[in-house]
Amino acid sequence: MTAFIRGRRIATTTTTTTQVIPLAVGCSSFGMIVCFAESVRVLEVRDRTPRLAMPSTARASTATVAAVLTLATCVLVARAETTLSSFGQTGPYATTRTATVAVPRVSSSREAGELFIQYPAGAVIECPLIVFMFPIHGFPFTTWRGLLSTVISTLVSNGFAVATPVAVDPDGARPIRGGMFPGTAVTASGIDLREMVTRYLNFMTHASTYLIERVESDPGFALRDAVSVQRMGCAGFSVGGALSQYLAQRLSDRVAMEVAFAPTIGSEEPFTATDDIGAELFREYAASAVVPTIFVVGEDDDMGGLRDSGLYYTQSRAPKLQVIAGNGATHCHAIVPMSQCENGSRGAQRLDAVMAHAAATLYLRPDTPEWRLRKEFARDIIWGDGLRDIERERGDVRGPLAQATTWSVAAVKRAPAVTLEMTRSVIVAPLAPRSVTVVARVRSTHALTSACGDVEVVVARAPAELDASATRIDADAFEVTVRWRTVPSRERAREREALERRALFERVSRFFRDLLASRGTFVPAPASATVTLQARHACPEAGYAFAHLVVEQPYA
Repeated sequence: MTAFIRGRRIATTTTTTTQVIPLAVGCSSFGMIVCFAESVRVLEVRDRTPRLAMPSTARASTATVAAVLTLATCVLVARAETTLSSFGQTGPYATTRTATVAVPRVSSSREAGELFIQYPAGAVIECPLIVFMFPIHGFPFTTWRGLLSTVISTLVSNGFAVATPVAVDPDGARPIRGGMFPGTAVTASGIDLREMVTRYLNFMTHASTYLIERVESDPGFALRDAVSVQRMGCAGFSVGGALSQYLAQRLSDRVAMEVAFAPTIGSEEPFTATDDIGAELFREYAASAVVPTIFVVGEDDDMGGLRDSGLYYTQSRAPKLQVIAGNGATHCHAIVPMSQCENGSRGAQRLDAVMAHAAATLYLRPDTPEWRLRKEFARDIIWGDGLRDIERERGDVRGPLAQATTWSVAAVKRAPAVTLEMTRSVIVAPLAPRSVTVVARVRSTHALTSACGDVEVVVARAPAELDASATRIDADAFEVTVRWRTVPSRERAREREALERRALFERVSRFFRDLLASRGTFVPAPASATVTLQARHACPEAGYAFAHLVVEQPYA
């Protein structure tokens, strides 16, 4: 299990121990090294769940089947995401499964309600969860789900799970299902705008937290093995795009990215208005934003999306990207009346899918070598010239129908744009053939400041006797040296057998511990023939750039 760190805050479901000591550290089978100018921090990550033993033949057959399924899935996903232009397109998972989750009432601010979950059928990997918030005007939430199906189906078919609202307090006297008539301040049932927005946002916060708890702590929960909540995303359209940003801030220990499509604040005077729920929420959350946010808006949006996304962009302190769609794009990110849809979407729906897919891939997929290529493409779209490259590959678009449905980019603003590079050399000491030294140099295009100068170097599946040191080279780079003892294959086999015996003991003894309501102990994973070094900025303002280095262990 991998720990995920954003800034100084650790967001992980594992038990961690942390130590900060000058220049040298040690850790066991998994280590995370956070390199500073003069020190290295190591986090030892321990899995709570013991690995249970099974007969050797069953282990072999189970491992073979799992390997085949995982390989097949990786091949499918790789084929779907091996080019820039494949982002935003239908992915390898053709069939969607759905589930409705009933959320119980806890208090007046944590009401009962329902979430609708869509996730890919047949996925053998966990699907990162994205919470999508719909507008409150125009249509019920269930109708908006179909109207925004281009984005949702793209995410699900590419291996993500999407949670959307069904209703707030559906069996109560004042249920909320969306559908407030545009331009009005009160629904037919007497719910005004303040009550609608407050209850909707509170419910989505409560429902998301409830879903996280069920996935992580309820062994019988149907979505436990299908949905991953370690790194989550948020998204939304129009007023839902504004509220999803506020939801992301409330869940910032889990949410790693936010995509806001034409977000509207809901206030003409967001900085000064009083007794205005839209202005109040904007002032409360916008200036404290810490979650990386992508804004997608049309160049001719006259319904608040263009102006308000600019206000959010200016106020936010998080890594941020604003994509202004050209080709006459408006507020029409879904084909509905009264949303400037007279000339079609002008490709905005497909551009929304591209940006949501890229952001989810970059921020929610694990930092492991098998995802490296897809994350590089996604990073190029978010922080590089990927969108322009897609347009150049596509060529000129001709004909009125094609122009009405094909996206283009009028302008892009980013703050900041960064990259990381990692180079290395491996030295095997001749008098100590099991000793390996890796010298990795990490250079950033982002000026390292005192507020944002830390860069994480992660050693995944680190072997025995790991230690490390870091040296600042100049203002933009440092050098980290990692040393460990290799584990030959025969010794790895013996270690694996010992772990299996220990796991069997854990399974037997756990029964007695469970009677006393105590936790199982950690059974470490066997050593690996390869070691992976990963680097990324440790501060949100650095834009989460990544670099990887895979080292084959000598004599392993």
